[in-house]
Amino acid sequence: MSHAKRIRELILRLARLGASASWHDDLNPAQASALGYLARANRFSRAPSHVADYLGTTRGTMSQTLKALERKGYVTEARSETDKRSITFDLTE
Repeated sequence: MSHAKRIRELILRLARLGASASWHDDLNPAQASALGYLARANRFSRAPSHVADYLGTTRGTMSQTLKALERKGYVTEARSETDKRSITFDLTE
């Protein structure tokens, strides 16, 4: 095995260990990351596609993550008055 491949594997292992340690209360790492993004995002950047792009995941995965956060009471969903297909998420208190 090449040194570069071994280093890459070790970095990925460290990242997985860090992610597993980042479970907090009832939030998994993806949910915590999404909340962190929404806390910093302006009102124009709170669509599921924006969160997914920032976190490097798919839109479908992020939609499920945001729906879980809504069920847990961390965010609320808001549909655009002019385009009912457009959804944004806001943090709750």
